[in-house]
Amino acid sequence: SNTGAIVDFDFVGDARKGQFLALSTGIAGALSVDGVTWSNETLPSLGAGHWSSIASGLQDDGSSTFKESSIVLVANGSNDVAYSADADNWSSSSLPAGLDTSGETRISYGAVIGTPNNRFVVISSTDRDVAYSDNGGQSWLLAANALDATGYDAIAYGAGKWVAIKASTGDAAYSTDGITWSAATVSSGTFTGGSVVWGNGKFVTLGGANGIMYSLDGETWLESSLTLPLTATERKIAYGQG
Repeated sequence: SNTGAIVDFDFVGDARKGQFLALSTGIAGALSVDGVTWSNETLPSLGAGHWSSIASGLQDDGSSTFKESSIVLVANGSNDVAYSADADNWSSSSLPAGLDTSGETRISYGAVIGTPNNRFVVISSTDRDVAYSDNGGQSWLLAANALDATGYDAIAYGAGKWVAIKASTGDAAYSTDGITWSAATVSSGTFTGGSVVWGNGKFVTLGGANGIMYSLDGETWLESSLTLPLTATERKIAYGQG
């Protein structure tokens, strides 16, 4: 009789929570399952430039039991894209020819709320256009003049929105679908740029002279009173679990 009990699986392997992937110059990369021990990873070749940004997320294949991940790389100085389900076996695609990737090219993954779309969104600091993919990086579409100006060099997703910030200014933008963008309100301060993250209910980025800028919804940004004890000129921010 049909009881609904699980009696067998159609795949085998060792359980693993995930991997870290780090980028270097050219096609050099590194993989780690714990962030401590790393192994070399050769990434797909590029016609020009270097791999610059990574995003990953689950792809909705209509199954309630198994959803495959897609890891997508974009590059500075090239419209080449690499995508993979396991960070080991890679396939290639291209961003739309109309997107100028000669500057800082960045990618972020998120879900378009109220739709089945899981979307990768790409911005470039030298273009107002935005590229996006709803099939794990296999093909791309272009949203022309989506941003109000060039110069946006960091993007992140959280709370149902993508946010983009522009270095050395007080300019930020947000979007619920990665295609149509609106200007955010920034009460004071300037963004350092280069990176922005979502974690613990906030968007956070670096600002001014070792300062911090944050937003609860991506639409209104505030300047924190905290000052970071940093001296390096190249500064990035990341969020870990807790």
